[in-house]
Amino acid sequence: MFRLTGKRFKAQMIPTKPLNYLQHIVSASGSHHPYVQIARRNALELQNMARHLNLDPAKSEHYGVALGFTNKSTNKDVAFHIIRQLITKVSTKDQKEFNIVAREVFEKLSSDGSLRSLEERYMATYASNESVAADLLDGILEGESALPEILQQHPTISHLAQGVDQKIIALTHQSCLVLEDIIRDVLTAEQQRAEVSQTVSAAIDATIAEQKAKQLPYHLVEESKLTIIGGHAGSGKGYMTGQLIEQGWIVPENTCRVTPDDYHGVLQLGGNVDLGSNKSHHGELCHELVTPIIRGVETDIKALQETQNKSPDVVKEVIVISQERVIEAAKSGSKYVVV
Repeated sequence: MFRLTGKRFKAQMIPTKPLNYLQHIVSASGSHHPYVQIARRNALELQNMARHLNLDPAKSEHYGVALGFTNKSTNKDVAFHIIRQLITKVSTKDQKEFNIVAREVFEKLSSDGSLRSLEERYMATYASNESVAADLLDGILEGESALPEILQQHPTISHLAQGVDQKIIALTHQSCLVLEDIIRDVLTAEQQRAEVSQTVSAAIDATIAEQKAKQLPYHLVEESKLTIIGGHAGSGKGYMTGQLIEQGWIVPENTCRVTPDDYHGVLQLGGNVDLGSNKSHHGELCHELVTPIIRGVETDIKALQETQNKSPDVVKEVIVISQERVIEAAKSGSKYVVV
């Protein structure tokens, strides 16, 4: 339950700016932003949360804050975990085969009751976090730093705590209720994350054991290959990848393909997302959906390299080959090519 504390209303009242949630809650095509469509809360609730966090749509860093409290439905959360893990675990010769395996894993989890069980546990965890969220907000308002470890680096919670400390988040009875909801949503999602990951991992392992998919081969890091291909949309990244395949440097079925455009089609797994009638916006909207998945893949590869000294051969397609990426490639220990 929400509880008043002696310090809760001492902060300066500052008017909040209206926020077009996720910078464009309704896109130019007239449809709700894809992340709003797959969220547990509706657009008005999410917009209200963003407003009470005093987010500024002109600030790019606030986009990550908004994503941090946009909890996906169980079906879409599981679907995105499936895509992420298949990229690093399963051998497929092309995107068509990848999509078939992804659907196979999703249907397995649906038919054996795993999706239903995950949803039930989510709701139970959410219910149990009601008083926990109130206590955590009390601590933030009173300047305490005793946050659970899983929340200490979370962008939404960091923004909330900083906003309270700097008095740029208005504190009223209503806003504190909303802030508690934000903390509760974030905490529940973070607590659920490991279980979703483990459930998906077990289903993929079972699919491989049933010989419905093949394990992607791993090598010692120093024997693995990393290929980074840079360029904006339409610049010929796909053509360059094709040339490297023809030359034998890249073997598709033995390669972890961190190629965002290839996964646009499978984003509909676990529930369709309306991209609107204007196809000129589809690429941008799909890119926004797939970017967090790709970041997760890069995290998984790095963890595999650091904990087991193993890595699959990797091909990455990126918009800009920054100095940071080149340094990262050199430090990885893999044999690398930058195109």
